[in-house]
Amino acid sequence: MTSLIEDFEFNRDILKNSTIIKQDSIIAQMDTFFSLTKSNTPLVSVDSLRKLAGGFFRSISFNPNLTSYNEAVASGNLSLLQNKALLEEFTLFNRAYDDFRKFEEAGFYSFYSGSSWELRKTAKPGLLYGREPAGEISYVEYKKLISSNLAQNCFENSHNLARNTRRRLLKCWKSLRPSSKCLKNANSMIKIFRQIRQTLVISGNSVKYLKYAIGEIILVVIGILIALQINTWNENRKDRISEAIYYCKFLEDVDQDQAILLTQIQKS
Repeated sequence: MTSLIEDFEFNRDILKNSTIIKQDSIIAQMDTFFSLTKSNTPLVSVDSLRKLAGGFFRSISFNPNLTSYNEAVASGNLSLLQNKALLEEFTLFNRAYDDFRKFEEAGFYSFYSGSSWELRKTAKPGLLYGREPAGEISYVEYKKLISSNLAQNCFENSHNLARNTRRRLLKCWKSLRPSSKCLKNANSMIKIFRQIRQTLVISGNSVKYLKYAIGEIILVVIGILIALQINTWNENRKDRISEAIYYCKFLEDVDQDQAILLTQIQKS
C-alpha cells in the first residue's frame, strides 16, 4: 500500500511540475505565432516565426507509473480494501487517462498521416518550422506558405488538440489528489485490521481467528468478482471510445481531402 501511495503522489508531482507546464508552453507558442502572423508587416524575423511554429508539431507524453496499482489489482489486494470511494477515484483517473490517450493518438495520427503530414508535404523539409536558420525566405513568401487553407486548418486543428490535451492532463491531476488521500486513509484501515489479526493470534483464540480468516477470504472473493465486473465494463467502454476515435479520424480525412481539392481548384 505504501508503494501505491508513493506512485500516485509521484504521478501527481510529474503532472503538476513538468507535464502540464510543458503543455502550457506549447500552447503559448501557438498563441504567440497566431498573434504575430496577423500582421502584414513583419514584427519578428522569419526564423523566429519558424521556431514558434514548431509548437504546432510537438506533443507531450504522459506515462504514469502504475506498476503498484496493476499489481494490487492482479493480486486482489485493491479489492480487499472494500473502499467504494477509493475505487471510484481509481475509475475517474483511468477514465481521464484514457481520454488523454485518445487525444495523444489523434496528435500522432495528425503528424504522421493527417493534416500536419499533408501540410509538411507542401514545403521543403525544415522550411515550415525548425530551430536552424531556413536560409533566404522572405516574410511575404513565408506568410503565403502559412496562409493557405491547408496550413490554417492544420494550425487550428493542432491548437484545439493541444488545448483539449491540457484539459485531460488537468483532469488526471485533479483525480490523483483525492486518490492519494483515500489511499492514505485505506492504509490506516489496513494497519487496524493487521493489529486485530495479531491480537487474535497472540490471544490464542483459534475460533475467533478462524472466523476472521473466513471473513477475509469471503471479502477477497467478493472483491475479485467486483474487479472482474469493473474490468469487463471498462473494456466495453474502451471499445466504444476506439470506435469514436476512428469515426473522428475518418471525418478529419474527409475535411482534409475537401481542403486539398478546394486548393487545387483555386490554383487551376
